[in-house]
Amino acid sequence: MVYRFIVLERIEFENRVLGLKKRGEEDEDSDEEWPDDKAKIVCSSHGWLALFHFQNDNYDLFLSNSLSRRNIKLPPIQNLLNIPESILKGGYLSVTNVIISSSSLDEEDCRVMVIYGRDQRLAFCCPARARVDPPQRSDWLRVIGDSGDHFVAWDLRDPLSPRMIPMVISVDKNNYPVAAQSELELDLKLLCKIDEKFLVVAEPSDELFHVRRFVMLRMGPDGSFVDEVWHGAKGFDYSVPYKTVGFDVQNYEPETGSLKYMDRSLGGLALFIGSNHGFALSGAHFPELKPNSIYFTDTIGPPEWDDHDYRGHNVGIFNYENETFWSFYYPIGLGSIRKIVPSPIWFTPTTPL
Repeated sequence: MVYRFIVLERIEFENRVLGLKKRGEEDEDSDEEWPDDKAKIVCSSHGWLALFHFQNDNYDLFLSNSLSRRNIKLPPIQNLLNIPESILKGGYLSVTNVIISSSSLDEEDCRVMVIYGRDQRLAFCCPARARVDPPQRSDWLRVIGDSGDHFVAWDLRDPLSPRMIPMVISVDKNNYPVAAQSELELDLKLLCKIDEKFLVVAEPSDELFHVRRFVMLRMGPDGSFVDEVWHGAKGFDYSVPYKTVGFDVQNYEPETGSLKYMDRSLGGLALFIGSNHGFALSGAHFPELKPNSIYFTDTIGPPEWDDHDYRGHNVGIFNYENETFWSFYYPIGLGSIRKIVPSPIWFTPTTPL
């Protein structure tokens, strides 16, 4: 198995793609437990990849740093509540995201949160404690409810007593459920059957953004909408790819508890969304990035997406100011799209590539 990294800041194409073997000869004699090659990459967080194995009754969940060659096995996922065996074996929706509070897993205050199950429940553990405490203390410490479709915060400083902090949301009078600068843009967004929602954190300012991505399920080669086609026993025709057509971004204002629509400006930030947790970087601090833009990749998606002839192609950069798209690696044109599984994810290295 080889990891492929596409370095955005490098202009020359031949120098942009780096290959790194999952395990080298120097790792063969290591006593450290390694994830199986059949484990799938769920997401990434703070320089770590989360890999989940869901075959042959092996449901191991690992954090792997492909640059430092470290692997940390997390407590057994089957110990969590409300995961039917059928969900575990299928792999879908059993583990949909893993979020780490910091890149230093050896720190006592580091927390690993997992989103799992069909109802998107939350659980967390302390990776540093798992290596020094008795086995019973290294388990998932607490299931803390489902994420649902509402805002809520959790204080995890005391691992034995997590505390929920309600976040009351009010609607600003200038807030838009669906925003558009033209009737065509509004029509496209309203026709979308896929309306994905993401939370994006800008560090170190701690700003919180709510991002909505509108994805048209079927798009023609000229970008037009294509009706669903039913072929009876063969099911729906999935020969036409889905495509992102737009975004809406709202900023959470803790003083008023409101989500305020951001009108064609992201304050010079570049937002990153996909299967990993959302994050934002300042264009002033990272001049190689495009400010006021949204860098996006495909998400894992529901199981039925596997029937598509196209998968993993929904990748690009969206200029939030002028509503334009730019393909930075995978071509957006219909004739160039191919099925890519798994979908690319964002990776923020903690050591230089």
